[in-house]
Amino acid sequence: MSKYKPGEIVTIRGTEFVVLDVEEGTAKGGKDKLFVLLKEPVGITMFSSDGNDYTKSKLREAVGHWFGEFASDLNKELIFSREISLLTMDGRKNYGNMRFLAAPLTFDEWRKYSRYIPDCEREYWLATGDSAPGRDGATCALFVYFNGGWNYSDCSESYAVRSAMWVSAELLDEPKDEKPDLSEYSTMTLIQELAERAMRDE
Repeated sequence: MSKYKPGEIVTIRGTEFVVLDVEEGTAKGGKDKLFVLLKEPVGITMFSSDGNDYTKSKLREAVGHWFGEFASDLNKELIFSREISLLTMDGRKNYGNMRFLAAPLTFDEWRKYSRYIPDCEREYWLATGDSAPGRDGATCALFVYFNGGWNYSDCSESYAVRSAMWVSAELLDEPKDEKPDLSEYSTMTLIQELAERAMRDE
């Protein structure tokens, strides 16, 4: 059984993420594969200046910039591409099923994992457009409020970026060891301390 659970907070290079899903033992070396989402959104960007196609959006550029900085010294073999469906909310236009190393959640992903997603400090974009070109809502995309509700907004508005990605558990920072550091004590000193404690307990 995996030691990681959906809803758990983990860190990678000091950045906090929430675990949304776990695939046990499917990464290299038998490590778990984790679907993680930034605990707190970052930056601010419009969705797009021309329609709600994520593949051609400013949002995609912002995610790419964040990922480039965040993963610059990470082993990219431990980060896995994920396929997302860019079907608009009205179901009338699909901009394609695309694969990305990092991308915002789609509405379907957000709905699936919303019970594990903690509230945050700022509103953030999803990757899903509201309506197909030529229809009302064609210049709108979906976003999530800081308290977990969702809505749609004109793509020219600016919200934060909350990227998600699949990673190997090998990338996670090890929890700090809270045990006392005994390396500064000699073996004899430690033996004497144990002996004295044993005598006090008699």
